[in-house]
Amino acid sequence: MVTAVVMVGPFPGINPDYGILVAGLVTFGLAQGILSVSSITNLRLSIMQNGIKESMISISFVSMGYLTATSVGATIGPLMAGVLYQEFGFQNATLFLIVGNLILGFLVLGIIFCRTSKSIARSAEYSDTSHNDAEKNLLFNRSSRMSYS
Repeated sequence: MVTAVVMVGPFPGINPDYGILVAGLVTFGLAQGILSVSSITNLRLSIMQNGIKESMISISFVSMGYLTATSVGATIGPLMAGVLYQEFGFQNATLFLIVGNLILGFLVLGIIFCRTSKSIARSAEYSDTSHNDAEKNLLFNRSSRMSYS
């Protein structure tokens, strides 16, 4: 995604060229497709892992969540782009997009790392033999008791 923004932007110091623009748009389209499919799939799996059965209601909920998130971005994005263009110019506004995407990426990686390390610590804490299987299931599968049809 950052590569596409650098090419389409264009990044300060890169002269706009038709070939670079087309390559950037193709790269951006591929990145959007990959993000869309993986986001919808991850939403669906997250709902099922939290004890909600797969049905038309849950599939509609996933579609509604995804469309709401993309609509908010499609509404706010042009407004921010106009402000950035007026204040910094077209090429310098590209830097904001690149830095913003990098910060967001590192933030997501940090959240994933923190959640994974907490999960590993929690499983190590309760892996001793003093708990029987029923207590372990109660501790780790609280959400499986919630079932929505």
